[in-house]
Amino acid sequence: MARALSILLGVAIVLTLSITTFAVPYSGGSGNAADPYQISTVTDWQKLIVASADWNKQFILTADLDFAGAALTPVGNSTTGFTGVLDGAGHTLSHFVIHQPGADYVGLFGYVKGGEVKNLDMVNADIRGDSSVGGLVGENCGMMTSCHANGTVSGDNGVGGLVGNNCGGTITSCYANGAVIGFDYYVGGLVGFNNGGTISSCYATGNIHGTGKDVGGLVGYNGGTISSCYASGAVRGIDHVGGLCGHFSFGTTSDCFWDIQTSGQTTSTGGTGKTTAEMKTLATFTDAGWDFTHMWIMPCEDYPHLRWEKGYSGGSGMAADWGCPDGVGTEDLLYLAARWLADTPAVIGAADLNGDGRVDLADFALFAQQWMK
Repeated sequence: MARALSILLGVAIVLTLSITTFAVPYSGGSGNAADPYQISTVTDWQKLIVASADWNKQFILTADLDFAGAALTPVGNSTTGFTGVLDGAGHTLSHFVIHQPGADYVGLFGYVKGGEVKNLDMVNADIRGDSSVGGLVGENCGMMTSCHANGTVSGDNGVGGLVGNNCGGTITSCYANGAVIGFDYYVGGLVGFNNGGTISSCYATGNIHGTGKDVGGLVGYNGGTISSCYASGAVRGIDHVGGLCGHFSFGTTSDCFWDIQTSGQTTSTGGTGKTTAEMKTLATFTDAGWDFTHMWIMPCEDYPHLRWEKGYSGGSGMAADWGCPDGVGTEDLLYLAARWLADTPAVIGAADLNGDGRVDLADFALFAQQWMK
């Protein structure tokens, strides 16, 4: 009897160890490019936070995650950076707090080192740190594409609505619209310090309050390359304050703008200042070569928006909803009619639904499929 019990106990232990060893750590996937780990629940994300051994793997969000005000810590740090890939797949992470007032590399991702974050929406976050503090990424030495950050970000040095320090990283087609507060230097609506990095087709609309120097509506200090970007938020600082960029060293800007009225700033190191009316005029941007066929859209007499944004063409809304957006209706038909048979980007706007460079019956057919939806 004792021997039988011993054998059964041994079998139970082996089975338990086998289940533990081979259990999928997330909601699915294998962590590689062909089969990324699936992040479907808040618990999955909490596992990712503590599983530094997985920070070189590939992940995909399969659902929106509401953290209900929970306190989180960053994914990636100075010891182990995030070198993997996180594809948000258009999903949203919301309502969380990261408070590390004495720490560096603070954000949803603390340190992205050669990794990639893309297609990710982040809203209603409260981020606090010391240096390299960003809404989405504290320090980016990798790639960021089609991402959005919203909330309040505060820190001392290198503080940005999206990224604190863009250290040789690439940021493309991203935007931030939260408040940014910096107590020392390098404070920007999108990026605090663009340190040898590249920023293109991005914008920032949040209010920026710096109590020190190098404060900008888009970037606090530019030591890299910025192209086809704009800023419209209010900007306050003490020294080296600009509507687009506060200060620069060996940095360049091209085809960039800021709103001199809403920012309260008439000067900037880089960029061209425009009135609010000019910032809401399509020709301001098409004359500068901005891509309104694939990258940007300008609906409802508003500032430019990125096509992938939720509620805009290419986002979760209908592609033909060029109005406010509020559904495809008469105002959108008028928009299409005003551009009928146009074949130049300055006239086409967003009406070229099939992307062939001309507004014609093919676009009308796509429009008709979305009518009154």
